[in-house]
Amino acid sequence: MFSPLRHSGSILSKGQPVQLTFFVTRKCNAKCPFCFYVDNTSNAENNKAGVTELSLVEIQKISSSLGKLLWLAFSGGEPYLRKDLVEISKVFYEQNSPVFMLFPTNGLMPELIKDKTEKILKYCKNSVVTVKLSLDGLYGDHDRLRDTPGCFDKTMQTYQLLGELLSKYENFELGINTVF
Repeated sequence: MFSPLRHSGSILSKGQPVQLTFFVTRKCNAKCPFCFYVDNTSNAENNKAGVTELSLVEIQKISSSLGKLLWLAFSGGEPYLRKDLVEISKVFYEQNSPVFMLFPTNGLMPELIKDKTEKILKYCKNSVVTVKLSLDGLYGDHDRLRDTPGCFDKTMQTYQLLGELLSKYENFELGINTVF
């Protein structure tokens, strides 16, 4: 079901990429001083660079220009702030059949993250869907590193909620990302 062998043609031909990291948004609800977007994510809706997000139609065009993908990593900003993240996931799933789909998150929106993840899991049944929560320390250390009060508690709440999905979906994996 999750075999990368279904992509052997694209892997062996070397004519198409087999891995894609797709930045879905610059928006973020954390203020991590080490982020390369830190000057462009303030107030989530107003990035100082004036860059707009790609539309779903533009994303469909990009997706249709690619072959099968072994690995698809969404990134940002905070990917879960993208209102149409589920629809974007469906586009890539339908057109590129990724074996692995990765969603990193700061975990600041527990219910929303669980809801969107479950919708993605229900639709993308033949992909391994992995959510990686950013965690850089315990309690106040994490909040300080992310410059976001309450971040640790929200991330732990998100971890608990997503943990409930592990027994419901065999194609779901949950992990931690750390930069320190």
